[in-house]
Amino acid sequence: MPKINVIRHFTLFLVLTLISINIINGQSPKIGMPYIQHFSPEEYGGGLLNYDITQDYRGYILVGNNKGIIEYDGTDWRLYDLKPNSRIRSLYSDVKGKVYLGTQNEIGYLWPNEKGQYQYHSLTHLIPEEYREFTEIWNIFPTKKGITFANVNGILNYDFDTISFTPFRKQNIQSFTFNGMIYNQVMEEGLLYFDNGEWKLSDQGQFFSDKEVRSICSFDENKNLVSTFENGIFLVSKHHVEPWAKHLQSVFSEHKILVTKRLRDGSYAIGTSSDGLYLLEEDGSVIHHFTKGKGLESRTILDVFEDSFGNIWVGQNNDVAKIEWNSPFRYLNEEIGVQGTGYAALATADYLYLGTNNGLFYSKLKDGNTTIFHKLQGLKDQVYNIQEINGDILVACHIGAYHITDHKAAEISPGVGWWGFIETEDPNIVIGGGYAGLFLLKRNEDSWLVEKYYTGFFESCRVMEFDHAYTLWMSHGYKGVYAIDFSKNYDSLAQINFYDSTSGFNDNFGINVFKVSGENIFTTTEGVFRYDPISQTFLHTKHINESLGEDANIRYLMQDLSGDIFFIEKDYTGILKKDNWGYTFQENPLNKIHPLLNDDLEHINILNNDVVVFAAREGFILYDKSYASAFSESLQLAIREIYLPKTDSVLFRGNFISDNEIVNDQPAQMVPLFEYDNNSINIKFSAIDFDNAPTQYRYRLDGLENKWSKWTSKTEKEYSKLSEGSYSFIVEARNSHDIHSPQTSYKFKILPPWYRAQWMLFIYTISFFGLSIWLIYYNRKNKKIITKQEKALITQDQQLKEVSEKSEAEISKLKNEKLMTEIKHKKSQLASTTMHLIDKNEFLQNIQKEIHELMQSSEQKVKVKLKRIVNEIEKNKNQENHWNQFEIHFDEVNDGFTKKLRKQFPDISPIEVKLSVYLRMNFSTKEIANLSHVTTRAVEMSRYRLRKKLNLNTETNLIDFLMKI
Repeated sequence: MPKINVIRHFTLFLVLTLISINIINGQSPKIGMPYIQHFSPEEYGGGLLNYDITQDYRGYILVGNNKGIIEYDGTDWRLYDLKPNSRIRSLYSDVKGKVYLGTQNEIGYLWPNEKGQYQYHSLTHLIPEEYREFTEIWNIFPTKKGITFANVNGILNYDFDTISFTPFRKQNIQSFTFNGMIYNQVMEEGLLYFDNGEWKLSDQGQFFSDKEVRSICSFDENKNLVSTFENGIFLVSKHHVEPWAKHLQSVFSEHKILVTKRLRDGSYAIGTSSDGLYLLEEDGSVIHHFTKGKGLESRTILDVFEDSFGNIWVGQNNDVAKIEWNSPFRYLNEEIGVQGTGYAALATADYLYLGTNNGLFYSKLKDGNTTIFHKLQGLKDQVYNIQEINGDILVACHIGAYHITDHKAAEISPGVGWWGFIETEDPNIVIGGGYAGLFLLKRNEDSWLVEKYYTGFFESCRVMEFDHAYTLWMSHGYKGVYAIDFSKNYDSLAQINFYDSTSGFNDNFGINVFKVSGENIFTTTEGVFRYDPISQTFLHTKHINESLGEDANIRYLMQDLSGDIFFIEKDYTGILKKDNWGYTFQENPLNKIHPLLNDDLEHINILNNDVVVFAAREGFILYDKSYASAFSESLQLAIREIYLPKTDSVLFRGNFISDNEIVNDQPAQMVPLFEYDNNSINIKFSAIDFDNAPTQYRYRLDGLENKWSKWTSKTEKEYSKLSEGSYSFIVEARNSHDIHSPQTSYKFKILPPWYRAQWMLFIYTISFFGLSIWLIYYNRKNKKIITKQEKALITQDQQLKEVSEKSEAEISKLKNEKLMTEIKHKKSQLASTTMHLIDKNEFLQNIQKEIHELMQSSEQKVKVKLKRIVNEIEKNKNQENHWNQFEIHFDEVNDGFTKKLRKQFPDISPIEVKLSVYLRMNFSTKEIANLSHVTTRAVEMSRYRLRKKLNLNTETNLIDFLMKI
């Protein structure tokens, strides 16, 4: 075995040994019921019967079930269905994590595969063929030579290579080991043990020749405890046998003993077939009796197992129960006769009284133990307060006050609601607080009477305390605080002073008064106060506020005989531990019960110097502060499952393997690589902590996150769309005692996409170098060609330059000639167009004139036709499109004359533009008049207006000016 694993196993053994010593030295609380958690078949996912319970070295609970092996990690159950025969009757887990199991005609073991998933490996093929048909394997235990599987006919010995069979002398249901030896009871012979290949009679073994022995447990150095199926339990020494727990002899004979186990605190767990589970002291006295309706779901106890945390696991029909035996808490609830919500408690020398909303319950205390509570008859409705005053027990109820004697209730005051009582300096006088004021009670021989109702004060009086000056301080939950002074002999109310937020309190709401170390203190929603008689105001008290903070909202507190203060704050319940310098705050021990306590009418009662009672929503909770559990000094955490959401597959199932051993830490060879397309991951984890208070976790993903998450009770975390790279998921746990686990991690790597993969980078690199080499080769190959071409190009360039110089003049000449030709052509087109227009207009005018002469004729038809012709000619002569065409040609020849003219003189009209064009073309006044269809006089007037528009003086020639534009 690797050195580190040897150290780990030795450390675990040492811790368990120290734990056992702590438990033996301590005393388990005996009053009340321990917390019991039940797991139904629906929760654990298996069958009805649970035959064998054990725990592997990591701490997981394993149960042999009739549908396979069920495993519990502190959070979830898993079922390992071992087909075809899953009715597991026995199992055993070795130090390396291998789980051996037995059923009918089948033996084998569980071992993880490469994904950490348990798989079954049969050993049946190693059995000699003549012994392969066998009945159920009822027990599995290790021996010096290997692993032994026992059935009714004999034992199968597995030495890790072969299997041999050793028969019993007669069939026997149970065989077992004790002090390293295998024992077997044989009818008519006695109790035998196997030694060097033969069966030998044990000390006083003949006594059990007619008694079916079920187990042997150590008792002391000289005696052992031997339990039988239906004949009871016996103390056996070398020369003597005597019955043990004689008062239970008939019970065990009637209900049959199926299992007996010694617990690490020295007590014994006896499981019966029809009367549940008994826990007995070494002297045989009953500590607890669990059965159906009293903590358990069944009367049949198939197996009992104490785990490494001190919890007792019970295998039953239809249920697996976990009893928190190693716990400072005990519960007084309906299972032991206490019905309803707890309000008040009182312990006398002989009895424990509990008041709830359903009445008053009592139980006789015997050696600090209680069995069942009884309801006291004669009281009405809920009980708010129980007090022992001068040896008498007074009870305040919703309707009435009572004096309890000999478990009978004598009514003191009917029809009035009472909150409680407070003693005075006179042992025969008590002040009672009611729903609507204060009462004076006096003792008359053996009875108490209400002497008077104090008039003048009508407030509800529930929380009251006297101070040193015998002033009664009464805190009202909604108004403030009253200080009440009485007259001599308490006959009347002498003076009443009222204090509220104007007297130093932060608020009027939620003020209570309690006595701590003989001094009254006032708890509020924002810290603790004391009364200063000099200033007559309330000031913060340092010794408590320094420990809890000045914003603490304490709802109830009580100081025990050691000076420790137990308190209930709005958000938590804790202890202020008294020391020489003040108080030290301890929150963790009471964390788990705070959600179970009342959120109104809170109550704490000190039963004795060690045991404290808290009123709860269901009954009461007892806390033994002297009980020190070493089991909660360590907390283990494990990665339980790795799930890949994108492929809907489980990658890992909770078992790491290294050197042929299941280990807690992930070996390097089990670090998985994920394809980039599968870059989402779901991680489940669990702390191996079987406390009913929820464990909290925090985590981070190195490679993505630098900070821890907030503490949460969730046991899984999912990450999606992770980039490529190496990651390490780190998780830490803490329990209700604020014990932190070592950090546990799971490493994995996301591969890059294929185009960023290593092999692609290699291809990219090779391609780059190949291309570079090819380019170098290509450049060198073509360098000569390029040089040669450059020389040829230079020569050609020189030749072209010479030709170019010669050709430039010719080209320029040709261009000019071409330009002159185009201008000449444009001018020709312009002149032609103009002459065409002139000829056209003259022609039309002549026709128009002749037609007018014809229109003078008397013939009507000729007139009509001629008139139509005249209109058509008028419509078509000198159309705008002719002018537009003309203007385009004119601007081409005259460098955009009309555009420049309009730009320089924006106010010029289209008629003036036409006149300017005609003048630039050097047309005469007559020609312009003909083109414009106006008289020469009109043209002259137009020229005059144009000159004014162009701002020309009389010396400037109009045509010369237009030619320069």
